[in-house]
Amino acid sequence: MHKALTEGHQVQLTLKTINPQEFMALALNACRQLGWRIAEITEESALLYTNGSAVSYEEEIRVELADTTAVVRSRSVSEYLYDQQQNINNILAFRNALNILHSNYLQQKQGAQKKNTPTISPFHMQTGWGALFPSRRHIISPVLIYLNVLVLLVMALAGISPIDPKARELITWGGNFQPLILEGQYWRLFTYMFLHGGLGHLAGNVFAILYIGLHLEPFLGRRRYLSAYLLTGIVAGVTSMVVHDHSVGVGASGAIFGLYGVFLSLLVSNVIKGAVRQTLLRSLLFFVVYSLMRGIQGNTDNAAHIGGLLSGMAIGAVYITGLKNGANARQQWKTVTYLTTITLAMAGAVIYYLEIMKGA
Repeated sequence: MHKALTEGHQVQLTLKTINPQEFMALALNACRQLGWRIAEITEESALLYTNGSAVSYEEEIRVELADTTAVVRSRSVSEYLYDQQQNINNILAFRNALNILHSNYLQQKQGAQKKNTPTISPFHMQTGWGALFPSRRHIISPVLIYLNVLVLLVMALAGISPIDPKARELITWGGNFQPLILEGQYWRLFTYMFLHGGLGHLAGNVFAILYIGLHLEPFLGRRRYLSAYLLTGIVAGVTSMVVHDHSVGVGASGAIFGLYGVFLSLLVSNVIKGAVRQTLLRSLLFFVVYSLMRGIQGNTDNAAHIGGLLSGMAIGAVYITGLKNGANARQQWKTVTYLTTITLAMAGAVIYYLEIMKGA
């Protein structure tokens, strides 16, 4: 183990199209959007603090103006066991939020109509406990968490153990079970995503949804994000059903791996820029490989994980073109429709083939 470097990270910005007063006003708006606290402010400087979240610590942000330049520095106020690039991430988040506000401000200043840009920083997110509550750019992930928790709660109220539910009980509530799906209960490929094999299973998936949602949902938009989650979840369910013909599958992890697959496609492209791209790519690859290796040893549905991951990478590759061209999720609705149609057609073809094989 090693302690994080405390000298922090800084960047120097040149003021070209705005004066220092305008810059400071935009900087404070960016601070508010990122959920940072304002500790001190003057005409030439500001002292800010992050609130901390699942992907950040509490750091000190200092903004200082000097003629036509501004220096922004992020410094860890405490020592941490691991350096997770939090100071670099803070600078990137601040600069991305500032660039968007600056662009909109210039458009308003010139009398142009304000535009909605889809290329939002993946670190423009809710922080702290606020990440569990819906907001304008982060609504699908909290709702998915609520639904998963609600289902387990209702099952517990119905007398099913919230710690270790039985396989037959999970089947009754909509688990992924090949014999019943081949009898026509196709809805199980949807409902299984919201069932879990106990509190421990649910807790792990809730954290994973929260983490990936904080990064990915503001970047993709609600429609693309939800579509990727559901479509990769269906593909994961079909993959699991093919491999495990007489066991019940439950859990959101197939869809979660699908979102990680989407994120991997975005990270290996140039849609997400900056130094943080390499950091995220390394950590994401480590998580995926570690999870798959761990799944070999335990009672884990690696078939669903692999199916979700590969389908997510394919969907991410489709999304990249629209993101590069500046298309928003509404403009890409046709693409989402095509993806949905293709996914359901492939799932239907696999089920039809299995039905023929079973009947032979």
